Amino acid sequence: MKCGFAAVLLAAALVVGCDAPPKVGKIGNGTSIPNTSNNGGGQVGKALKFEFHKVQDPGSNNMVAYTYVMPTGWIAEDSIQWTTFGKLPYPVSQLSVHTPDRSYGMAVYPMMIGSWSSGPGGQTGIAYNNASEAIKAIMSRAKGITNFQVIDEASQPVQSGYGQVEGSQSSADVCTMHFQCTQDGIDKEGFIVAKLDSSRSQDPYTQAQLWNLGLQIFAAPAGKLTNNPEFIKVASVFLKSASITPEYNELVNKVSFDASQTARKAAQEQEEQIMKQYWDRQKSQDRMAENFDQYIRGTNNYEPPGGGSPIALPNAGKYWMNGSGQIVTSDDPNYDPNNDPDGGGGGWQQMNPANG
Repeated sequence: MKCGFAAVLLAAALVVGCDAPPKVGKIGNGTSIPNTSNNGGGQVGKALKFEFHKVQDPGSNNMVAYTYVMPTGWIAEDSIQWTTFGKLPYPVSQLSVHTPDRSYGMAVYPMMIGSWSSGPGGQTGIAYNNASEAIKAIMSRAKGITNFQVIDEASQPVQSGYGQVEGSQSSADVCTMHFQCTQDGIDKEGFIVAKLDSSRSQDPYTQAQLWNLGLQIFAAPAGKLTNNPEFIKVASVFLKSASITPEYNELVNKVSFDASQTARKAAQEQEEQIMKQYWDRQKSQDRMAENFDQYIRGTNNYEPPGGGSPIALPNAGKYWMNGSGQIVTSDDPNYDPNNDPDGGGGGWQQMNPANG
């Protein structure tokens, strides 16, 4: 079976420091985005519908490991596999969703780990100087991917999570890359946001680097990305809402190392900043930039009306939730899903920001 774009990316990344990747279906070359009022781009529809999704870890008694909000009617293909790096076990996670025809897809890979060393015994592993270099190296080795080209990219340094240790230097950066490629003969276009965090050490005989890489990606058929504001909004909702649960974060901390939600939020803020700067430069060339900028400005935590943990969502527009956990959003100030014939029978309550 041929792997999809998201799976190909993960497979290439895992080669540098992890075990075999999970299998994910192929992202095809269709054109429809279900559950929106306009399937080909143009103006944003009146309302977009979403579902709250939980990702369970079968290797940890089906504990809920991650949660995210996905478009209603889309298909989730998630995977968590525990592996060992050095002597430390940790989960290799993939959170991904796609349209039924596999034309549009998006995914989050919270963390991948690798290392490099050079000394009298030779070299082992792979070293990366920055996130851009890591993305290009991964895509150059990805099976089924050809003609990978960078349309534009922007990078900036961020705070490293490794801290300062005597005899080592730590650094981190975030890169946002707009790319195009061919996958199995199909032209694709998309964005990758990557954060590379590394620690380097050196003594008279040996140099070494330990790094971890986090990735976010969304892709569409070529020509159907930057002119499709509906896809940009659903991608923003998915990517911003994906988060590790406190219980699973505590478990990971106990058995391996810190994969804290605090660090992820800090990285996310940097990603948003870069995406906004990128689209500010593109406004004169692409009418979609204004729409993307509207939804990328920030994230807020919204409280479910029936109680429960707050859900991270873009702070543009309003959100409603019904008793089944479905979510509706609209940027129309007069929209009310309870008055919408397609609202699913009413029972919608507006979600309020957790921080007022």
